[in-house]
Amino acid sequence: MRTVSEIIEAMNLNVLTEVFRPDAEVKKGYAGDMLSHVMAHLQSDECWFTILNSMNVIAVASLNECPLVVLTEDVVLQETVLEKAKAEEICVCSTDMDTYTACAVLNGIMRQWRSDRPKWPFLYVIFICIQLFPRVPRMI
Repeated sequence: MRTVSEIIEAMNLNVLTEVFRPDAEVKKGYAGDMLSHVMAHLQSDECWFTILNSMNVIAVASLNECPLVVLTEDVVLQETVLEKAKAEEICVCSTDMDTYTACAVLNGIMRQWRSDRPKWPFLYVIFICIQLFPRVPRMI
């Protein structure tokens, strides 16, 4: 799980609006262009990848409290849509990558971040318990 600002930096995204919630957590990405389906399934901790560039994108992102919308394939938003995104405090970015590639890049970044964590934290707990209670009979 990473923040919006970390994802923007790691993916080298072009920020089209302000980053309104830079510390909002993102667990994964969501790719979709059928708005009714996105509206039903987009979670508030997901980064939304789309090629759509209408006012409805902002409405769906706002409804689902999406912290980051990424327009792929260098899609350009009209000024009125950008103004609506700013009014709704939706962070909109763009990239020249296609949707599949952008999702794959995010997946790779998230996997890399996950692999940086200790893989077996419970072993550390067992080690500390053994150090704290050396006279307790060990069953390990």
